[in-house]
Amino acid sequence: MGWCIYLAILCGAFALPLGAFVTYARHSEVHSYVLLIPFVTGYLIYIRWKSLSRELGSSWGFALLLAVAGAAALLASLHFAEIGENDYMTLIALSFVCFVVAGTFLFLGSKWARSAMFPLFFLAFMIPLPEAAVDSLETASKEASAEVANWLFLIRHPVSAERHGVSVAWNCGGGGQRMQRHQVESGLGNHQLIGSEYVFAHNLATSPVSRCSDPIRSSA
Repeated sequence: MGWCIYLAILCGAFALPLGAFVTYARHSEVHSYVLLIPFVTGYLIYIRWKSLSRELGSSWGFALLLAVAGAAALLASLHFAEIGENDYMTLIALSFVCFVVAGTFLFLGSKWARSAMFPLFFLAFMIPLPEAAVDSLETASKEASAEVANWLFLIRHPVSAERHGVSVAWNCGGGGQRMQRHQVESGLGNHQLIGSEYVFAHNLATSPVSRCSDPIRSSA
């Protein structure tokens, strides 16, 4: 009962930041999933309720440590006014999650918290990724997609690739297929896969090459 009252007071204290957080997440193309995390966490606790520890107590050490972390995140969100909206929401969510888990240790104890470790850990997914992490993931995804597109173009158009200074060789030794690219003299990064190239890419991903000679080099 004390934990439930604590959560109600905590949600009331965070009412304005959480309202802004919900509005932000609803209109975000990246972080809209975070709104489901508290409900999933509650469901995980519900289905595990009978297996959770019945030994309740208080763990002041962990509670204090998490409370300090939550207070630091909250102060950082108020102090650094120049940060972007995404980073501000990251700090708000981090602070709220820290206080929730701190209350768990304070009112239910470490044994109960350990028995509910997975649901409590899952609650961390409520925290949006910082803007720098999102940008890094998007950049890595674009570079990987461009590299795959280049290789698929080389496989699909070996004659055209040879004219651009690229040769393609197939080697079936060792029980697998291996493609090697040599003599790259000009970039092919702007080729786009349209029409039949998408069909070829799908067939390449779903069907292994049944036969290939050892090794064959394309010629113009």
